[in-house]
Amino acid sequence: MTKLHKSEDQRRCRIVCALLLSASWIVACGDDDGAGGAGGMSGAMDAGDLDGSAGDRDAGPPCDLSGSWITQHHTRNTALGAPQLATNWNYHRIEQTGDGFTIVESYDCGYVVRGTTDVSLADAALEAMARMSSAAVGTEGTFAVSSDGSACDLRFDRIYAIRGANKATVLDAVWQVGDPPVELDAFDLPSSAAEGMEDWDADGHEGVTQLTGIGDRYTAQLDWHALHGRVPQHADQMGGEDVIIADYDMREAVSLETSPLLRTSSVPMSPGYGFMVRVDPAAFEEAAQDPLATCRQVQTIAVEKFGNPPSP
Repeated sequence: MTKLHKSEDQRRCRIVCALLLSASWIVACGDDDGAGGAGGMSGAMDAGDLDGSAGDRDAGPPCDLSGSWITQHHTRNTALGAPQLATNWNYHRIEQTGDGFTIVESYDCGYVVRGTTDVSLADAALEAMARMSSAAVGTEGTFAVSSDGSACDLRFDRIYAIRGANKATVLDAVWQVGDPPVELDAFDLPSSAAEGMEDWDADGHEGVTQLTGIGDRYTAQLDWHALHGRVPQHADQMGGEDVIIADYDMREAVSLETSPLLRTSSVPMSPGYGFMVRVDPAAFEEAAQDPLATCRQVQTIAVEKFGNPPSP
């Protein structure tokens, strides 16, 4: 794992702290001797060292996703008549043969929401989601030279994710990777512990706890997203509005433990848009041992490359 010089480590930590504090996450940066505090980022890696994108690759197949990628996609929703914009992060390790590829390792690395009220996640929720949420492994797609030979056509199959509910009974009993797509109204999403809502973040409340500026929400969520678009050949970084499109849908059940003021759900307004950046797979070899640290690294790199989560 790359070790940053002290001044660079502190600089990057301040960047991430600014993002995370703005989203109501509490992160302690390293002090003057470079030691990380509780939840600190002293082990975070330099985005410039990871992505290898000082210059896009000019060798090998023009359209090849083989390797490790960070994806960031933005989804638009409305709540209480006002727009919201959610920023979502994933880490994928991909293997490609010919024009077809398969996700062989993946982590759901959380989200933040800007809009009616800002929404964020505590460390315990983020770690639980990194360990349990994504059903991406095995998901396939295509990455092929466009018909005019000038670009690459990208298409992921749907990636489903579940949060705060029993995966086996809610998701796997209805749909599994490789099955044809299933719309979300086919799933029975629980609204209480008795129905299958689970306290993933172990905070004594049903479901996953969302932190907002006006109180906490306790929810079970089910969603899917599918990225597609036309991108440059040999690119190690790509995306943006009208470049990579993010089709998606989302459902949630809100526990009655939540204040009535916060029980209103948002309405998806598909499509959104996405970004991708290639990273050094060696930097993530220990991901399974510490998925929380992995997702913090994913967020760090995404902020460096794509900027802070935007507001609507």
